[in-house]
Amino acid sequence: MTHQQLRIKSQQQAQKIEELSQLLEEKSERIEQLEFEIANLNKLVFGAKRERFTGGLADPLQSQLFDTAGLELAESTEPATSSPEQQAAGKKKKRRKPTTFKRNSFPPHLPREVQLIEPQDFNTDDPQYTKIGENVTEILKYHPAHLTVKKIIRPKYIKKNDEDAGVKQALVPPRLIPSGIVDESLIAGLICEKILHHTPVHRFNKKLKQAGVNFMSDSNLYNWFHRGAEVLMVLQEQIRKDMLALNYNQVDETTITVLAKNKKNASHRGYMWVMYNPTLKAVLFNYHPSRSKIAATELVGNQYTGVLQADGYNVYPSLAKNSGIELIHCMAHARRKFAEAENNDPPKAAYVLEKMQVLYQIERHARKKQFDHKAREQLRQQKALPVLNELKSWFDDTLTRGKILPKSAIGKAISYSLARWRGLCAYVYNGTLEIDNNLVENTIRPIALGRKNYLFAGSHSGADSLACLYTIVGTAKHYNLNVQNYLTWLFQKIAAEKMTDANIKSCLPYNFTAQQTDQLKLSG
Repeated sequence: MTHQQLRIKSQQQAQKIEELSQLLEEKSERIEQLEFEIANLNKLVFGAKRERFTGGLADPLQSQLFDTAGLELAESTEPATSSPEQQAAGKKKKRRKPTTFKRNSFPPHLPREVQLIEPQDFNTDDPQYTKIGENVTEILKYHPAHLTVKKIIRPKYIKKNDEDAGVKQALVPPRLIPSGIVDESLIAGLICEKILHHTPVHRFNKKLKQAGVNFMSDSNLYNWFHRGAEVLMVLQEQIRKDMLALNYNQVDETTITVLAKNKKNASHRGYMWVMYNPTLKAVLFNYHPSRSKIAATELVGNQYTGVLQADGYNVYPSLAKNSGIELIHCMAHARRKFAEAENNDPPKAAYVLEKMQVLYQIERHARKKQFDHKAREQLRQQKALPVLNELKSWFDDTLTRGKILPKSAIGKAISYSLARWRGLCAYVYNGTLEIDNNLVENTIRPIALGRKNYLFAGSHSGADSLACLYTIVGTAKHYNLNVQNYLTWLFQKIAAEKMTDANIKSCLPYNFTAQQTDQLKLSG
């Protein structure tokens, strides 16, 4: 064999070895990915439905983290100095807190039904005995919701000696359903049942039948439900304007099934787009058939200039491009990626989660001390910024030195965070911003509960009605209002008064006087 043939054969072998090495690497990545997916499926089926992480910071002395002068972090709780492997090995078991039993007391506004029980075969008037005290036991008694009929009587009067004077009679009181047979309170109750308690309309009708009213049809109830939403849409639009007038909002979206009217037994997956404003404590729901940029633009509008906090969905960067929107991101979503990667690389995932735990400890401390925005910003720059800088350096070092596979779960988690790093750190430089999007995510939860009960919206217009009512009820809940009383008051006001701009604004909880809030607030 000639020298040239040997060289060609050697090159071929080297190429084959390289191809086999590449194939082996791809197979290893695939095996790792499948193991990760299997672990996640097992966790989904058999694991706890939460993302709680208890790492090195789950120490009984953790409550002392900020109790020192100058808000210095205790050295014993600082995870930054140790490696991921050392931290994984040095975890301590969480000490169980002693359980204490405390009897619940019922709100004082609830009426009391007193039952006095004297000893059997005992004469309370016997002078040989004197009362030295008593034991009082309170138990909660339940009366099913009951209906009452509101009878409106309007007497007629005529003048005895003047027939031409006409008949004197009071006008019919204004009602939301002028020719209907229901009071505004029943429409408010119907909406509360579906939006607040996730009860489908047909089940509410069953409750009416149990109370003896068996002549109302489901279609009547649906009509009243949508009528209630129709008159409240002016309030929904005012909430939108007020939220977009401020320079910070949080956004998210979730699915909702909508029946397709043009195709029998078919349904469409639409989306509820949700915006929350931490300053107003107001929420806005907007239905759209799609999850496109058009839908996001419809929620936020074309003129909004300010900060928008969102998850990693790619529509939001597209929305912010070439506009006055500053897009920031959610630390909880980034953290979730590392929680999912715990099965893939426990030491490295634990290291990042413990760092993020420090960031959330700082936020909890600021809330506990009721810091204003300026004080919160100073605390974050003093304590959170160094932790974020250490995380960024660790991310860069871990990726560039090839310590992990980029397509592994931990690699994807790091890449996700680095791609959004500026938006994840933005909250440090502005005390009005939140570390994550959890406030808007908590606002979305009623939609998920509703889907399990009423299953779908009957049409696109029906989904619009739901969006309006979720907006009004959600905002009222943030102000701890009695939703039944609030809706009844709204409907009576709308029926009786012309809804001018001033009237509309006065109907919103964040514009209430202290007296109005007290009147409509939940008792107890």
